[in-house]
Amino acid sequence: MLRREWQLLRREGLAPWALVALALLLLAAALNGRALLGAHGATAAALQEETESTLKALADQAARGVPTATSPGAVGYSVLAEPALLPRAPLGALAIGQGDLLPFHYAVTARGPYTFLTRTEPDNSLRLATGNFDAAFVIVWLLPLVVIALSFGIVSAERERGVLAIAVVSGTSAPRFVVGKLLARAALVVGALWVAIVAAALVAGVPVGRPEGALPLLAWLVVATLYAAFWFALALWVNAVPRSSDQNASLLAGAWLVLVILAPALTNLAATTVFAAPSRVELTTELREATEAADREAAADRDQYFFDHPEMQGGEMDRTAYFQSVARTEASISKAMAPLLERFEVQALRQQGLVEVLQYLSPATLAWQSLTALAGSDGARHREFRAQAVAFQGGWSEFFASRLMRGASLGPADYAALPRFRFAEPATASVLARVALPLAVLALLVALLAWLALRRLRRLPVT
Repeated sequence: MLRREWQLLRREGLAPWALVALALLLLAAALNGRALLGAHGATAAALQEETESTLKALADQAARGVPTATSPGAVGYSVLAEPALLPRAPLGALAIGQGDLLPFHYAVTARGPYTFLTRTEPDNSLRLATGNFDAAFVIVWLLPLVVIALSFGIVSAERERGVLAIAVVSGTSAPRFVVGKLLARAALVVGALWVAIVAAALVAGVPVGRPEGALPLLAWLVVATLYAAFWFALALWVNAVPRSSDQNASLLAGAWLVLVILAPALTNLAATTVFAAPSRVELTTELREATEAADREAAADRDQYFFDHPEMQGGEMDRTAYFQSVARTEASISKAMAPLLERFEVQALRQQGLVEVLQYLSPATLAWQSLTALAGSDGARHREFRAQAVAFQGGWSEFFASRLMRGASLGPADYAALPRFRFAEPATASVLARVALPLAVLALLVALLAWLALRRLRRLPVT
């Protein structure tokens, strides 16, 4: 059956070109994702190199007793920043997801976490609106079109040509004949899809020889297979009612429009409407008010300092007292900004929670969420990065503040003991567990559609 179907598809001319186009699009998407992550990697390497160079220079200056390098306040609050970098995920190049919207590095200083959490970088608005072209896009949006093109006439075309009636007269049943043809075409599509995905992974630089790359990639193959199976099962269900091929094609195209375009868009709209993030204007206003209040406190500190040191009137506070005042100001601003930043985090979690519920309304959303989760670009990995960066900032700030408050100076040994940020990757098993339920639901949906289609096929007239 597989050989006969391949010969038939070759004569029709559509299938070979469709499968080749799908493979080429996956390879192009993988190259695009690799280029984007390569640019991120170059930026990260430059930041890391700049920090290492600054640290070496400061350590050398501290050994010579240069005041700027020995002052914990000057170094922590003015000179030095530690780049908190989110490393490339093993399958990151295959699904960009939210990776082009969320920052992959923070400049952590002794000042509060609000300094890097509220900073946004300008970007191309058209690119942000359209998203990136990646392998997940090809699978979720374009794979169904290939399946529809190869299966919309799986029954109707055979009935119109009289082949179905001849097959039944020859001794086979209509359901067995139709299912055999469908399985043969599904095997061709899935086989080509697997080869293309593995090739795309190799092109994208996925470490397929290591568990952290091989296991998510295997799960990607499972997601793509179940997603393709859903569209084949839907095509079989639509074909199991006597209609013309044109009507079947129109129904399947409409299903693609609803399930792949409209449903995910409405899911995103519902999440951002029901749990809208706090206004950026509100964030800016709150930050300005907190800064003004902290500045008033700092002015009071300076007045008290000059009252206690009348001999310094008309001059400047000594370096240690000045940066101690800066540290108190930053603590005050951070305390005032913490509730608003927490509201942003809570709303983001609520949005994600709603999306995880609504994803079951569309197999396209199920597939997209699963593919981006396995690639580490669905937002969960970035939330973990953000949490680790905030926790690291607390330790970084304490390193300088503790020395500043007791009036200690920095030496080469202190620079060697500086905390350094290293992102702790979530366990691969936890990521696989997150997609287990969506995959189970998708498999159940495929089985249900196939069962309903077979029931219809038993009553299908052959002419």
